[in-house]
Amino acid sequence: MNINNLAWSDPVFPYLKMKFSDLLNQPYCARTDIIELESLRSILPDTPEDVIKQVYSDHGRKLEFQEQFKNIEISEIEWELASFAAEKIVSSNIYNQFSNWFNNVKKRTENFQKDGWECIDTRATVINHWTNNGTWLKPPIFFVGELLDLTSELSLVEGHTRVGLLKGLLEHHVLSPESLHQIWLGSKENAEQSGPAGD
Repeated sequence: MNINNLAWSDPVFPYLKMKFSDLLNQPYCARTDIIELESLRSILPDTPEDVIKQVYSDHGRKLEFQEQFKNIEISEIEWELASFAAEKIVSSNIYNQFSNWFNNVKKRTENFQKDGWECIDTRATVINHWTNNGTWLKPPIFFVGELLDLTSELSLVEGHTRVGLLKGLLEHHVLSPESLHQIWLGSKENAEQSGPAGD
């Protein structure tokens, strides 16, 4: 059988290597640029649904994500739902093109003393979850820094609003630096980049 003639959705594909750049070959909605979930579930069967939806489907075709992760072998990444201290999470690497958004979101917490948890978002479900749990509704997505040849332990992939809010809440002493928060963490020794990383 010639694997070059296989469609990406063919059942044999999960056993082949797949880079982040290969997401550009998946079926997608031309109006939204969002990659079809069923295709991703088929070719990445061991990947958590949160990661598939938040990263690969929503952002897999975006230039900022391709620049960062195009050479990562995403088919070989192992994912873990882990709890980390807030101070470690907010010290993670942030892609420089997202830093303005990150810092603007962080500023929302300047109004916490006056507005309480309502300063962080307009969505009732998000506000209620933070109010009752002191953490985010959905865990953000991270790679271990070494996957990108970084010295930082964590590198934020998706969830800049959530992590930006967390940093602001720490700076204004709303939450403790030792408070624990769940994240999805992707790592694997052989999930290396086969070429130079993006900036």
